[in-house]
Amino acid sequence: MITKRAEHRLLAGLGSVGALGLVAASSFAGAAGCSTLSVNCTLIGCDDQVTVTITNAPGGPFVVDTVLDGTTVHFTVDLATHACSSSDPTLGQCDASGTDRVVLTAFLGDGFEAETAELQVTVKDQAGVTLLDQKKTLGIVVTQPNGEDCEPTCHQAATELKL
Repeated sequence: MITKRAEHRLLAGLGSVGALGLVAASSFAGAAGCSTLSVNCTLIGCDDQVTVTITNAPGGPFVVDTVLDGTTVHFTVDLATHACSSSDPTLGQCDASGTDRVVLTAFLGDGFEAETAELQVTVKDQAGVTLLDQKKTLGIVVTQPNGEDCEPTCHQAATELKL
């Protein structure tokens, strides 16, 4: 029997032609006495994550350290050149395409199911002067983009900080 998570990953990797074949095979298996897939799920993905939008950010280079439930990610940002990098892209990503704001995404660990997440954000300019040092407890929202009976289930939060 295929679990919903395995089915989601399998269908996402097969593409539409392969997915049709899998549905046909499942229907045939059902006629032979096996259980069939009873829920039609879309293939929208999501991640367990916290999104931090920093507004009124300086135009020149600056650094942001996020500590999310004990895991630190260091971001280097330069809005003048729209450059943004993360110390570990598997833990965090960023977007510096705006003129005075940067959007940081910090990923929560696998199996995260808490109702809140502890976030600390520190922003320093290129001279090392602290522009912001703030701690927040964020409420987590559980989302299922493919429907209640479909994978994945993700835990997410968002906050905006103004410099």
